[in-house]
Amino acid sequence: MNTRSLLKLWFRSIKQLLMSSRTLRIFILTLTVLIAIFIRLQPLKYGAFINEFDPYSYYFCTSYIVKQVERKGILGLDDFFFWHQNRTWYPFGVDMWKAYHPVHPYFGAFVYFLLKFIGLNVSLAEVAIYLPVAIAAITVMIMYFVGKEFGGELTGFLSALFYATSPAVIPRTTLGWYDTEMLGMPMMILSFYFYVLSLRENISIRRRLLLGFLSGIFAGLMAGSWSAAFFIIGLIAIIGITVSLLGVAPKNSELSHTVSVVTMIVITSMLPRYGIKFVYHPLALLSYVSIVYTILSSKYNLNLKHISEIGLSRLVLLFLSLVIVSFVILNLLPSSISGRLYAIVNPFYKPMNPLVQSVQEHQATSFASNLTDFGILLIFTLLGCFLILKKSNTKSFALLISTLVAIYFSCSFVRLTILAAPFVIVTSSLALAWIVNKIFEKITIPEKKVRKFIKRTTSYKPLYTFGVILTVIMIILPPSIFPVTPLTGFQYGDT
Repeated sequence: MNTRSLLKLWFRSIKQLLMSSRTLRIFILTLTVLIAIFIRLQPLKYGAFINEFDPYSYYFCTSYIVKQVERKGILGLDDFFFWHQNRTWYPFGVDMWKAYHPVHPYFGAFVYFLLKFIGLNVSLAEVAIYLPVAIAAITVMIMYFVGKEFGGELTGFLSALFYATSPAVIPRTTLGWYDTEMLGMPMMILSFYFYVLSLRENISIRRRLLLGFLSGIFAGLMAGSWSAAFFIIGLIAIIGITVSLLGVAPKNSELSHTVSVVTMIVITSMLPRYGIKFVYHPLALLSYVSIVYTILSSKYNLNLKHISEIGLSRLVLLFLSLVIVSFVILNLLPSSISGRLYAIVNPFYKPMNPLVQSVQEHQATSFASNLTDFGILLIFTLLGCFLILKKSNTKSFALLISTLVAIYFSCSFVRLTILAAPFVIVTSSLALAWIVNKIFEKITIPEKKVRKFIKRTTSYKPLYTFGVILTVIMIILPPSIFPVTPLTGFQYGDT
């Protein structure tokens, strides 16, 4: 018996407890969520305010919806879609229902009325200030399930923790950040999560279709909250094509892919900001190509695994078709989407568009910025990509494609590092969990005398220890979070 053996077995027993104790898992996840909340409440030291310009604009939209409903009842719900505001873009004004994403302010209004209904006396400004923190806490829990799907419990916990503390995520999910990312991020993660679930092996067609439908629903909700929804729409199309081309798509996955893509395109085309013209948008065309190819690949084995069975004529025809479609889509991009979005796809276009180049958050992401946002996770991401290639299954390839595409887009605009964050976090967590598991595999069990001590220190008693630690944290942190003399009598301006 020695100290080294004692520590090794103790850590091994902690791992076994983590895998077997539901109570401990819930406790760890709760602690992670509390960490996320405390970090995002730090600006309270300076007062509770809505942060920056765009969040005020969405607060203004939410305020209009609330006032119309309070004045007209349920008949005022659709007034937002007829609202022409003359106080902005003077003298011509602007159609607010076209200029701003509708899902965001409607969700804020719904939360406000819900809190009022259950008896909480809150102001709309307070909802706009604190709602981003609540949504971020929920997103941390979502990240746990995403990580768990790819690498088990440990990967899930690491994913949740890294998302809760990520410098790439915190600035746009913090107190008062009532902007598009508030809903856009969880909607994107949920869309990707349900799409990955639809790629599981040996699940019923009905369940596969339901998961694909949910993926499309959340992608559509993201489109109604944030213009970055183009990313998830294009990403799902690329994943569908790639897994079919590699021959790793599970049986009937073309059905869930079709349902997912059609659902997100239908919802997006119903939104005033995009309209029915979105059905022939280049991204929609790419999605149609993905539907056709996944179906043909499933029926005729048009993939790299069966390339010898395809025949030279079919192979040449397939190649020419892909080249023509790609050429058409690439030529349509500059005329069909804004210069800002085209500059993300084609970074060489940015110097040609001074308007895009003039915005600070449109600058290319430097290595220093990536290092600040992701830190050591960048190294683990490289290892994670290597481990994914070794696994060679559908879900792993979906994660690899998503990570690479997200990193590419985030390198175009410094603002978009938040888009890459969930994928970088899950991939790096997968690698870190693999390292930890390898370490545990090397642990040897020492003498029996030590086991009684280990049993005592790894039973449910540590829960009480963790409880004491959490209580201390709860006592210590509030003074550093909440202002000693809170601002009183503050009123937001007339809207």
